[in-house]
Amino acid sequence: MHGPRRWFRLSNIWELFFRLNNYHQTGISLSRVHFRTDASQWRSTRFGCQRRKGAGHWIHVGEMDPQAGRLGLLGALPLDLLVPILSHLRHRVRDLAACALVCRLFGQIATPLLYERLFLRDQTRLKLVFACLGSNKDLCRLVKVVELRVFPFGLDAERLERLEIDIEAMFRNAINLEELVWTRAGSLNDRLLPTLLSGSRKLRKLELAGDARLWTTSTLSRYIPLSVQGLSLILPEKATLRGLVDIAAKLLEGSADAKMLASRLDTLHMDDDDLKEETGLRSLSILCQHSPHLTDAILMALAPHLKRLRRLSLAGCRAVTGRGIESILRCASEGGHGVNDLAMEGLNIQAHDVALLHPFASSLRLLSLTYPRSASSSGSRSLPASSISDFYANFAKLIEMAGDLEELTHYAGSGSRPAMDGGHEGDDDGLVDLDELDDDESDYDEAGEYVQAVRTDANGNDNAARVSSDWIRRFSGPPPEGSVRYGQPRTSLPPSNLPLLPTAFLSRLVSSRGSQLTKLRLHGIGLSLDQLGVITQHCRNVRDLVIQIWEDDLPRLAALLCQMPRLETLHILASASSETNLGEREIQWIAQVCTDANRERRVQRHAQHLKGVPSGKLVQEGTGLHQIGFRNRVWLVERAFGAAEGPAQDIQPGPTPTNVSRNGLATGQSPDNEEPIRVTLKRWDPAAGTFPEVLLVVKS
Repeated sequence: MHGPRRWFRLSNIWELFFRLNNYHQTGISLSRVHFRTDASQWRSTRFGCQRRKGAGHWIHVGEMDPQAGRLGLLGALPLDLLVPILSHLRHRVRDLAACALVCRLFGQIATPLLYERLFLRDQTRLKLVFACLGSNKDLCRLVKVVELRVFPFGLDAERLERLEIDIEAMFRNAINLEELVWTRAGSLNDRLLPTLLSGSRKLRKLELAGDARLWTTSTLSRYIPLSVQGLSLILPEKATLRGLVDIAAKLLEGSADAKMLASRLDTLHMDDDDLKEETGLRSLSILCQHSPHLTDAILMALAPHLKRLRRLSLAGCRAVTGRGIESILRCASEGGHGVNDLAMEGLNIQAHDVALLHPFASSLRLLSLTYPRSASSSGSRSLPASSISDFYANFAKLIEMAGDLEELTHYAGSGSRPAMDGGHEGDDDGLVDLDELDDDESDYDEAGEYVQAVRTDANGNDNAARVSSDWIRRFSGPPPEGSVRYGQPRTSLPPSNLPLLPTAFLSRLVSSRGSQLTKLRLHGIGLSLDQLGVITQHCRNVRDLVIQIWEDDLPRLAALLCQMPRLETLHILASASSETNLGEREIQWIAQVCTDANRERRVQRHAQHLKGVPSGKLVQEGTGLHQIGFRNRVWLVERAFGAAEGPAQDIQPGPTPTNVSRNGLATGQSPDNEEPIRVTLKRWDPAAGTFPEVLLVVKS
């Protein structure tokens, strides 16, 4: 006989396992689990389920004989599924700890994930973690990543000594350590540093605070393992930067000794994977605070020892010019494939410095460059318009020569100022004219009203494939009532202190690399909606977009953004002196517009597939918008298929808002006869232990 039916509303998949475990603890064995969903949100299999992203679901649990098995359905679930499910909780320490206590099976899977990455940003937690690991060698072997940002300096001498003993014991047994981040200034010394570095032969990434008060670069050079491929220094002092040459030399020259030892092992028919890989720095990152300590002379001395460098990131080094960067790029190209990721942020890079980098652009995959600043100590003086024009001309040529470029970041620091004459050479107002860059008809008439025209092809067919202007007509509408921008947009001008993106540079960017860019970030540089329209039309593969706008036209902003089929992460910036001010309702409305447009693309793609259109000519579609933000606020985008249905209970689903597009979805019916998609925003979860990458921008 079947027991009584019970229905539960679950928010995510791993909550299911906790409910199943609770039944097991009460002596009830589960024979079946039924999922009741809307619009085919789940596809059930014998051992598991696959769920559409953002969909809620109902679960029905049937009770059977308690003797039917110890774990019921949980015992029948393949172990291979538990690992990827629990791996989504890597950054949620409390949830992983709860999973480890569910049962022995969960403990065997969750415990390695719990100790794999240690993010120590709380003093109390730091003391407890090292006290636990210092007395347990088995747990120390599970540690792969250690990130220490704090240190309890207020302890008395006895407890501080006990803490150092626990730290040494932990790192001595952490033989699988791969990444070490220790950035708390004043917490590292020459007694502790040898133990941190000599415990693991697998250490690949090392990030340290650059203060040399209690430790020296000679100690670091002596004990740093040859396996280190990535080195980062935060706010280094002059003595630390000078010793960096010896460290890079040891890591490179150690490869010769490793090759000789590897050849001897081959003669003896022995194998050691650690000796087969060539040593030498692959990544070098130096972060200063508008400091003159790092100079071109130091970079030129470093260059011969960076032959295998793939990533170079320099930020806030105001004494570095193109000469030092060019020397490193030349040595890296002669010794290997060249530098793939190049970030030059807050340096003294002018137009002629960018020209020095042109011969090495072919290997670039990622490029980050800040708006040029004056050579003054503060860097806040305005540059003449001719200098800005020459800078962007050489910058555009660098991009055109970078045939493999996929990610581009360009931003202006907080102290940057626009050109002295307030404009750019060749532009009357710094804005772009769509008639010069776009062959399509304008979407606005002379009065600024949206044109509701029907597009036809050369044969007069009204069902011609839609282009960008059609998306504007179909999805342009007023924002939700009650929003801060409800009604007609106001005419506005760019703030006087905001640098503007030149038209000529944007034209060369989208024509040469627009189709292959996957990440485009423009921080602190004003972008008009006309220019945004050019980006959305030509950069169809961008997944990560950051823009700085100043115009107050929310309907058109949403209509332009929804044209990007593969957009996943969007962040909108606006200065306090601009007219742009978006609240949470406006941000949610933009996400809803992008979601509706993505659904229509999916329907069009399916219809084209049924007609036998070749795969290369099908309409592009992506996974949809996952993250959206405005200024310093970030939300996660969640989607659901209308309102959930199920037996009456405590949870009362809210009404489903109508879709904002003008394609018939306002009546509650979508082209593919599915429930309308409801978009909600979830604030960024600080408990996850991560920080939105889009806000990690150095503005020296």
